[in-house]
Amino acid sequence: MLPRRRCPFCRRWFHPHPRLKQRQKTCGRPDCRHKHKQKSNQEWRTENPDYFRGVYALQKEKYGTRFDYRRCYRQQHPRLRAAQRGFRPKMARAAEIVACKFHKP
Repeated sequence: MLPRRRCPFCRRWFHPHPRLKQRQKTCGRPDCRHKHKQKSNQEWRTENPDYFRGVYALQKEKYGTRFDYRRCYRQQHPRLRAAQRGFRPKMARAAEIVACKFHKP
């Protein structure tokens, strides 16, 4: 059995999972995992400050958002759209189909 470790967030002692060994950083409680994820994301953002300013903006301009992609996919696959017609709300049915700039028909 591995020696106990102290969670850096809640300061409780825990036994690391045998398969994770030294890679387990928190005790596993949802609050501690959430705080660890926030800390990890913040560290990544400080190491990559221009990620969301440079390439991401260009890719979003070129490819659009997920919503745009799904809308274009539905336009190009009318059988799928017909099958899902009964599941869409009335407002979505009333909206007119806008030409897709990302894919060619």
